[in-house]
Amino acid sequence: MHGSAAADGSSLLARADAALIDASLSADELSRCVQYLGDGALTGGLIMSPAGVLYGGDLENRTVVGFDVIESNGRPRLRQKTFVGKHPQLSWADGFAISQGYLYIADSHLHELNNFSNGYPREGRFAIFRVRLLK
Repeated sequence: MHGSAAADGSSLLARADAALIDASLSADELSRCVQYLGDGALTGGLIMSPAGVLYGGDLENRTVVGFDVIESNGRPRLRQKTFVGKHPQLSWADGFAISQGYLYIADSHLHELNNFSNGYPREGRFAIFRVRLLK
């Protein structure tokens, strides 16, 4: 399934790329193209791999999850699995890129900045991690 996905709280939605670029669709027509895919991890960033796996940071559990698109009762749904488990240096995985078989994960430690940290000092460094994608 090709499309764009967005996190809405913990609900994941998809919309076909063709609908996004169809300038003749009104806002109401475009909204009817949205499909609910299910609930999943609270994530700030998502990326789709060439193999069709949607990756995102599970901000509540400090992990990275993968979502497979599956068919259930004739409708697309997402099945979540942990891709990168808890790691002492991984804190707030919210930016992603894919290149040459690797998933790159930007960890901003955003929750440790002044607006979110209740005045506590930032513990971690901004970092980028690299993990080989499964084939």
